[in-house]
Amino acid sequence: HSLLYVLMIAIPLTGWLFVSAASGGKPIDFYGLFGWPGVPLAQSRDTAELINEFHEIFAFTLIGLWVLHVAGALKHMFADRFFRMWPGRSPVLPG
Repeated sequence: HSLLYVLMIAIPLTGWLFVSAASGGKPIDFYGLFGWPGVPLAQSRDTAELINEFHEIFAFTLIGLWVLHVAGALKHMFADRFFRMWPGRSPVLPG
């Protein structure tokens, strides 16, 4: 769970850094609603590409962790309940 939260913070931050490095720190147009200040970085294609790689790795890692998280929840919801009903298994007592 902790890594999910860390990635949910890291992905937008690396995206912000990527756009700032690509534009030289110019303000970022936020869907035409308002301007978001850019991080004061020198415009550098190499730096922008490096930050973009981290951004993509973090995003794909988050997707993978999300799939594992959903699979674990489904396992607990269905498989554990199903196997609990097999003969010879002791009942799960509340408390």
